[in-house]
Amino acid sequence: MKSFYRKRENKGYTLAEILLTVAILLVLMAIAVPAIFTIRKNLRQKALDNKAEIIYTAVQNNLTKLKSNGNSESFAAKRATLVDATPTDAEDEKTLYFVTADQKNTAGSAASVVVTEDTVDADLYEHYWVVEYDPASASVYAVFYSETRDDYSPAAYDPLRYKKNRLKDGARVGYYGGDSIDGSNTSALVPKVTVKNDEKLQVIINCKRPDDNPLSFEVKLTDAEDHVINLKYGTDAAGKNLVHLEDDLHLAGLILCAQAGMGNMEAGNMYEMYGVAAGVIGGVSPLGGTGILLGTLAGAAVWQTLENGLNMIGAQVGIQRVVIGVIVVVAVLLDVVVRNGKFGKRK
Repeated sequence: MKSFYRKRENKGYTLAEILLTVAILLVLMAIAVPAIFTIRKNLRQKALDNKAEIIYTAVQNNLTKLKSNGNSESFAAKRATLVDATPTDAEDEKTLYFVTADQKNTAGSAASVVVTEDTVDADLYEHYWVVEYDPASASVYAVFYSETRDDYSPAAYDPLRYKKNRLKDGARVGYYGGDSIDGSNTSALVPKVTVKNDEKLQVIINCKRPDDNPLSFEVKLTDAEDHVINLKYGTDAAGKNLVHLEDDLHLAGLILCAQAGMGNMEAGNMYEMYGVAAGVIGGVSPLGGTGILLGTLAGAAVWQTLENGLNMIGAQVGIQRVVIGVIVVVAVLLDVVVRNGKFGKRK
Protein backbone atom coordinates (compact mmCIF):
# COMPACT_ATOMS: atom_id res chain seq x y z
CA MET A 1 0.00 0.00 0.00
CA LYS A 2 1.27 3.39 -0.88
CA SER A 3 1.99 5.81 1.91
CA PHE A 4 -0.16 8.87 2.57
CA TYR A 5 2.40 11.25 1.11
CA ARG A 6 2.91 9.04 -1.96
CA LYS A 7 -0.82 9.16 -2.60
CA ARG A 8 -0.87 12.92 -2.19
CA GLU A 9 2.01 13.20 -4.67
CA ASN A 10 0.09 11.22 -7.25
CA LYS A 11 -3.18 13.04 -6.71
CA GLY A 12 -1.95 16.59 -6.44
CA TYR A 13 -4.05 19.21 -4.63
CA THR A 14 -7.75 19.86 -4.73
CA LEU A 15 -9.14 23.31 -5.48
CA ALA A 16 -10.41 23.58 -1.90
CA GLU A 17 -6.91 22.91 -0.52
CA ILE A 18 -5.39 25.52 -2.81
CA LEU A 19 -8.00 28.10 -1.84
CA LEU A 20 -7.49 27.33 1.85
CA THR A 21 -3.72 27.82 1.50
CA VAL A 22 -4.25 31.11 -0.34
CA ALA A 23 -6.69 32.24 2.37
CA ILE A 24 -4.16 31.44 5.10
CA LEU A 25 -1.46 33.38 3.26
CA LEU A 26 -3.79 36.36 2.83
CA VAL A 27 -4.56 36.36 6.56
CA LEU A 28 -0.85 36.23 7.36
CA MET A 29 -0.20 39.10 4.98
CA ALA A 30 -3.00 41.12 6.58
CA ILE A 31 -1.27 40.62 9.94
CA ALA A 32 2.30 41.08 8.77
CA VAL A 33 1.99 44.03 6.37
CA PRO A 34 0.83 46.57 9.01
CA ALA A 35 3.67 45.42 11.26
CA ILE A 36 6.18 45.89 8.43
CA PHE A 37 4.88 49.39 7.69
CA THR A 38 5.07 50.23 11.40
CA ILE A 39 8.69 49.10 11.51
CA ARG A 40 9.53 51.17 8.43
CA LYS A 41 7.84 54.22 9.92
CA ASN A 42 9.76 53.79 13.18
CA LEU A 43 13.03 53.53 11.26
CA ARG A 44 12.23 56.67 9.27
CA GLN A 45 11.32 58.53 12.45
CA LYS A 46 14.52 57.44 14.15
CA ALA A 47 16.57 58.71 11.19
CA LEU A 48 14.86 62.12 11.31
CA ASP A 49 15.33 62.38 15.08
CA ASN A 50 19.02 61.54 14.68
CA LYS A 51 19.42 64.33 12.12
CA ALA A 52 17.70 66.77 14.49
CA GLU A 53 20.16 65.69 17.19
CA ILE A 54 23.12 66.38 14.88
CA ILE A 55 21.85 69.91 14.24
CA TYR A 56 21.17 70.39 17.96
CA THR A 57 24.77 69.53 18.83
CA ALA A 58 26.19 71.77 16.09
CA VAL A 59 24.02 74.72 17.12
CA GLN A 60 24.95 74.38 20.78
CA ASN A 61 28.64 74.39 19.84
CA ASN A 62 28.11 77.50 17.69
CA LEU A 63 26.28 79.39 20.44
CA THR A 64 28.94 78.48 23.00
CA LYS A 65 31.75 79.71 20.73
CA LEU A 66 29.95 82.92 19.86
CA LYS A 67 29.26 83.70 23.51
CA SER A 68 32.83 82.94 24.58
CA ASN A 69 34.13 85.23 21.81
CA GLY A 70 31.88 88.08 22.92
CA ASN A 71 29.53 87.80 19.92
CA SER A 72 26.29 87.17 21.79
CA GLU A 73 24.72 90.07 19.90
CA SER A 74 24.68 87.93 16.72
CA PHE A 75 22.02 85.64 18.16
CA ALA A 76 20.25 88.13 20.44
CA ALA A 77 16.50 88.03 20.97
CA LYS A 78 15.89 90.84 18.49
CA ARG A 79 17.38 88.66 15.72
CA ALA A 80 14.89 85.82 16.30
CA THR A 81 11.15 85.30 16.83
CA LEU A 82 9.55 84.79 20.21
CA VAL A 83 8.01 81.38 20.97
CA ASP A 84 4.65 82.63 22.22
CA ALA A 85 4.01 79.78 24.68
CA THR A 86 6.08 77.56 26.94
CA PRO A 87 6.62 74.14 25.28
CA THR A 88 4.57 71.34 26.78
CA ASP A 89 7.67 69.23 27.44
CA ALA A 90 9.27 71.99 29.52
CA GLU A 91 9.47 71.42 33.27
CA ASP A 92 8.96 75.11 34.05
CA GLU A 93 8.05 78.35 32.29
CA LYS A 94 10.57 79.47 29.69
CA THR A 95 11.16 82.40 27.38
CA LEU A 96 12.45 81.03 24.11
CA TYR A 97 13.10 82.31 20.60
CA PHE A 98 13.30 80.48 17.30
CA VAL A 99 14.84 80.73 13.84
CA THR A 100 14.02 78.63 10.79
CA ALA A 101 15.92 77.43 7.74
CA ASP A 102 14.11 79.82 5.39
CA GLN A 103 15.61 82.75 7.37
CA LYS A 104 19.25 81.73 6.94
CA ASN A 105 19.75 84.20 4.07
CA THR A 106 17.74 86.97 5.70
CA ALA A 107 19.83 89.96 6.75
CA GLY A 108 19.84 90.53 10.51
CA SER A 109 18.51 87.06 11.32
CA ALA A 110 20.30 84.84 13.83
CA ALA A 111 19.62 81.85 11.57
CA SER A 112 22.78 82.60 9.56
CA VAL A 113 25.03 82.15 12.62
CA VAL A 114 23.05 79.56 14.55
CA VAL A 115 23.30 76.92 11.79
CA THR A 116 26.24 77.25 9.42
CA GLU A 117 27.37 75.29 6.38
CA ASP A 118 30.72 74.42 7.92
CA THR A 119 29.19 72.77 11.02
CA VAL A 120 26.51 70.52 9.46
CA ASP A 121 26.29 68.47 6.29
CA ALA A 122 25.05 70.26 3.19
CA ASP A 123 22.04 67.95 3.04
CA LEU A 124 20.95 68.93 6.56
CA TYR A 125 21.68 72.59 5.94
CA GLU A 126 19.52 72.73 2.81
CA HIS A 127 16.48 70.98 4.30
CA TYR A 128 14.01 72.54 6.71
CA TRP A 129 15.02 72.98 10.34
CA VAL A 130 13.82 75.01 13.30
CA VAL A 131 15.99 75.94 16.27
CA GLU A 132 14.45 77.02 19.58
CA TYR A 133 16.94 78.58 21.98
CA ASP A 134 17.44 80.91 24.93
CA PRO A 135 19.59 83.90 23.89
CA ALA A 136 20.27 84.89 27.51
CA SER A 137 21.99 81.60 28.39
CA ALA A 138 23.15 80.72 24.86
CA SER A 139 21.54 77.31 25.21
CA VAL A 140 19.56 75.34 22.67
CA TYR A 141 16.19 74.09 23.84
CA ALA A 142 15.08 72.00 20.86
CA VAL A 143 15.49 71.37 17.14
CA PHE A 144 12.86 70.28 14.62
CA TYR A 145 13.99 68.82 11.28
CA SER A 146 11.98 67.83 8.23
CA GLU A 147 12.53 66.94 4.60
CA THR A 148 8.87 67.26 3.61
CA ARG A 149 7.32 69.97 5.84
CA ASP A 150 8.22 73.66 6.09
CA ASP A 151 5.28 75.13 8.00
CA TYR A 152 6.57 75.62 11.55
CA SER A 153 4.55 77.52 14.10
CA PRO A 154 4.88 77.03 17.89
CA ALA A 155 1.27 75.89 18.26
CA ALA A 156 1.26 73.51 15.28
CA TYR A 157 4.57 71.81 16.11
CA ASP A 158 4.16 71.64 19.89
CA PRO A 159 2.42 68.20 19.82
CA LEU A 160 5.30 66.89 17.67
CA ARG A 161 7.64 67.10 20.64
CA TYR A 162 6.39 63.62 21.51
CA LYS A 163 7.36 60.65 19.40
CA LYS A 164 3.87 59.16 19.41
CA ASN A 165 2.48 62.27 17.74
CA ARG A 166 5.33 62.43 15.24
CA LEU A 167 4.54 58.87 14.18
CA LYS A 168 0.85 59.75 13.84
CA ASP A 169 1.91 62.62 11.60
CA GLY A 170 3.52 60.08 9.28
CA ALA A 171 7.11 60.33 10.53
CA ARG A 172 7.70 63.55 8.62
CA VAL A 173 9.29 65.65 11.37
CA GLY A 174 12.30 64.84 13.54
CA TYR A 175 12.76 66.31 17.00
CA TYR A 176 15.51 66.49 19.58
CA GLY A 177 15.52 68.55 22.74
CA GLY A 178 13.24 69.58 25.56
CA ASP A 179 14.02 69.53 29.26
CA SER A 180 14.08 65.73 29.16
CA ILE A 181 15.67 65.60 25.67
CA ASP A 182 12.42 63.85 24.66
CA GLY A 183 11.16 60.78 26.43
CA SER A 184 12.20 58.61 23.47
CA ASN A 185 15.82 59.16 24.51
CA THR A 186 15.95 57.01 27.63
CA SER A 187 19.49 58.14 28.45
CA ALA A 188 18.00 61.44 29.62
CA LEU A 189 15.59 59.77 32.06
CA VAL A 190 16.65 59.51 35.68
CA PRO A 191 15.01 56.55 37.45
CA LYS A 192 15.05 56.41 41.23
CA VAL A 193 15.66 52.94 42.67
CA THR A 194 14.75 51.97 46.24
CA VAL A 195 15.68 48.57 47.69
CA LYS A 196 13.72 47.16 50.64
CA ASN A 197 15.20 44.09 52.31
CA ASP A 198 12.49 42.99 54.74
CA GLU A 199 10.75 39.62 54.68
CA LYS A 200 10.99 39.85 50.90
CA LEU A 201 13.62 41.62 48.83
CA GLN A 202 11.83 44.39 46.92
CA VAL A 203 13.11 46.84 44.33
CA ILE A 204 10.96 49.92 43.70
CA ILE A 205 11.67 51.92 40.53
CA ASN A 206 10.19 55.37 39.92
CA CYS A 207 10.81 57.29 36.71
CA LYS A 208 9.22 60.53 35.54
CA ARG A 209 8.48 60.78 31.84
CA PRO A 210 7.03 63.86 30.08
CA ASP A 211 4.79 61.87 27.75
CA ASP A 212 2.50 58.85 28.00
CA ASN A 213 4.69 56.42 26.08
CA PRO A 214 5.33 53.10 27.87
CA LEU A 215 8.49 52.51 29.89
CA SER A 216 10.49 49.30 30.11
CA PHE A 217 13.18 48.34 32.60
CA GLU A 218 16.14 46.01 32.23
CA VAL A 219 17.56 44.73 35.50
CA LYS A 220 20.94 42.99 35.83
CA LEU A 221 21.47 40.83 38.92
CA THR A 222 25.05 39.93 39.89
CA ASP A 223 26.20 37.82 42.83
CA ALA A 224 29.56 37.66 44.63
CA GLU A 225 30.86 35.14 42.08
CA ASP A 226 29.98 37.38 39.13
CA HIS A 227 27.04 35.25 37.98
CA VAL A 228 24.73 37.52 36.00
CA ILE A 229 21.01 37.26 35.25
CA ASN A 230 19.25 39.82 33.03
CA LEU A 231 15.57 40.56 33.58
CA LYS A 232 13.32 42.72 31.43
CA TYR A 233 10.01 44.27 32.43
CA GLY A 234 7.54 46.49 30.56
CA THR A 235 4.00 47.77 30.77
CA ASP A 236 0.99 45.65 29.82
CA ALA A 237 -1.39 46.40 26.94
CA ALA A 238 -3.32 48.87 29.12
CA GLY A 239 -0.10 50.67 30.02
CA LYS A 240 -0.88 50.52 33.74
CA ASN A 241 0.85 47.45 35.15
CA LEU A 242 4.45 46.28 34.98
CA VAL A 243 4.77 42.75 33.57
CA HIS A 244 7.65 40.34 33.01
CA LEU A 245 8.84 40.31 29.40
CA GLU A 246 12.11 38.44 29.14
CA ASP A 247 14.95 36.91 31.15
CA ASP A 248 17.96 34.61 30.95
CA LEU A 249 16.34 31.87 33.01
CA HIS A 250 15.53 29.55 30.09
CA LEU A 251 19.02 28.03 30.03
CA ALA A 252 19.59 27.75 33.77
CA GLY A 253 16.16 27.58 35.35
CA LEU A 254 16.86 24.47 37.43
CA ILE A 255 20.22 25.79 38.63
CA LEU A 256 18.65 29.12 39.54
CA CYS A 257 15.86 27.44 41.50
CA ALA A 258 18.41 25.30 43.33
CA GLN A 259 20.51 28.34 44.24
CA ALA A 260 17.63 30.66 45.08
CA GLY A 261 15.50 28.06 46.83
CA MET A 262 12.41 29.19 44.93
CA GLY A 263 10.89 29.18 41.47
CA ASN A 264 8.58 31.25 39.31
CA MET A 265 6.14 29.54 36.99
CA GLU A 266 6.13 32.66 34.78
CA ALA A 267 9.86 32.41 34.10
CA GLY A 268 10.63 31.50 30.49
CA ASN A 269 7.15 32.35 29.26
CA MET A 270 6.98 32.22 25.42
CA TYR A 271 10.49 30.76 25.16
CA GLU A 272 9.06 27.57 23.69
CA MET A 273 7.96 29.62 20.67
CA TYR A 274 11.44 31.12 20.38
CA GLY A 275 12.80 27.59 20.26
CA VAL A 276 10.32 26.54 17.57
CA ALA A 277 11.13 29.66 15.50
CA ALA A 278 14.87 29.02 15.79
CA GLY A 279 14.37 25.43 14.67
CA VAL A 280 12.24 26.14 11.62
CA ILE A 281 14.53 29.01 10.53
CA GLY A 282 17.43 26.57 10.78
CA GLY A 283 15.73 24.04 8.49
CA VAL A 284 14.05 21.71 11.00
CA SER A 285 10.86 20.33 9.52
CA PRO A 286 7.78 20.97 11.71
CA LEU A 287 6.44 17.64 10.45
CA GLY A 288 9.53 15.76 11.62
CA GLY A 289 12.30 13.77 10.00
CA THR A 290 14.50 16.66 8.80
CA GLY A 291 16.98 18.96 10.49
CA ILE A 292 20.47 19.15 11.95
CA LEU A 293 21.93 20.68 15.11
CA LEU A 294 24.10 23.22 13.29
CA GLY A 295 21.06 24.44 11.37
CA THR A 296 19.17 24.97 14.62
CA LEU A 297 22.09 26.93 16.09
CA ALA A 298 22.21 29.08 12.95
CA GLY A 299 18.45 29.59 13.20
CA ALA A 300 18.79 30.68 16.82
CA ALA A 301 21.47 33.21 15.80
CA VAL A 302 19.27 34.56 13.00
CA TRP A 303 16.25 34.84 15.29
CA GLN A 304 18.26 36.57 18.03
CA THR A 305 19.55 39.08 15.47
CA LEU A 306 15.98 39.71 14.27
CA GLU A 307 14.73 40.09 17.84
CA ASN A 308 17.52 42.54 18.69
CA GLY A 309 16.63 44.57 15.62
CA LEU A 310 12.96 44.70 16.65
CA ASN A 311 13.97 45.79 20.16
CA MET A 312 16.26 48.51 18.79
CA ILE A 313 13.46 50.09 16.77
CA GLY A 314 11.11 49.89 19.75
CA ALA A 315 8.77 47.21 18.39
CA GLN A 316 6.17 46.18 20.96
CA VAL A 317 6.20 42.66 22.40
CA GLY A 318 2.96 41.90 20.54
CA ILE A 319 4.58 42.67 17.18
CA GLN A 320 7.53 40.43 18.04
CA ARG A 321 5.15 37.56 18.79
CA VAL A 322 3.31 38.15 15.52
CA VAL A 323 6.65 37.85 13.71
CA ILE A 324 7.33 34.53 15.48
CA GLY A 325 3.87 33.24 14.53
CA VAL A 326 4.28 34.27 10.89
CA ILE A 327 7.67 32.52 10.68
CA VAL A 328 6.33 29.29 12.16
CA VAL A 329 3.15 29.20 10.04
CA VAL A 330 5.00 30.01 6.81
CA ALA A 331 7.59 27.32 7.63
CA VAL A 332 4.84 24.73 8.13
CA LEU A 333 3.16 25.68 4.85
CA LEU A 334 6.45 25.54 2.93
CA ASP A 335 7.31 22.21 4.49
CA VAL A 336 3.95 20.76 3.45
CA VAL A 337 4.44 22.01 -0.10
CA VAL A 338 7.98 20.57 -0.30
CA ARG A 339 6.92 17.19 1.09
CA ASN A 340 3.90 16.88 -1.17
CA GLY A 341 5.66 18.12 -4.28
CA LYS A 342 4.50 20.60 -6.85
CA PHE A 343 0.90 20.87 -7.98
CA GLY A 344 0.53 17.90 -10.26
CA LYS A 345 -1.98 16.28 -12.51
CA ARG A 346 -4.35 13.74 -11.08
CA LYS A 347 -3.87 10.18 -12.17
